[in-house]
Amino acid sequence: MQYSKLMAKKIKKKSVKASKPKKAVKKQVKKAIKKKFLKKAVKKQAKTVVKKSIKLIKKPAPVIPTIAERKTPLNLVGEVTHFYDQIKVAVVILKKELRLGDTIEFLGHGKSFVQKVYSMQIEHEQVSAAKKGQVIGMKVAEPVKEKDLVYIKRISQMRSCI
Repeated sequence: MQYSKLMAKKIKKKSVKASKPKKAVKKQVKKAIKKKFLKKAVKKQAKTVVKKSIKLIKKPAPVIPTIAERKTPLNLVGEVTHFYDQIKVAVVILKKELRLGDTIEFLGHGKSFVQKVYSMQIEHEQVSAAKKGQVIGMKVAEPVKEKDLVYIKRISQMRSCI
């Protein structure tokens, strides 16, 4: 900014000697400032864009292993058909039996997370177990999307005792 003020003073001094009107002086000042500082501004912007793009390139995207690459086999329990984001409830169609306390994994759309089944409802009625083919609503820890798959990771201790 100091440089622009100096340039403006020099141009004003020259124009006063030549006795030009004020409007012409202002135009000259603006042109001089634009020429000098636009080049500098463009260079600075280019440098910051390059730096940011290098940072993005350096950070590798998180790799989620496919089902075939996983060491432990997962049992498909169901599929998400709808998600209510305000109350964080997922609607799931079951393909196998599911009980409270089971540890499940939601997998799909480049994202996965694990949680226990704490709350499960069928037609607004709290249930402790649901069978194959039933549509349940369950509270989830993170947002999910339609067509996300639900796998059972660890069977609850209650089921292993039966």
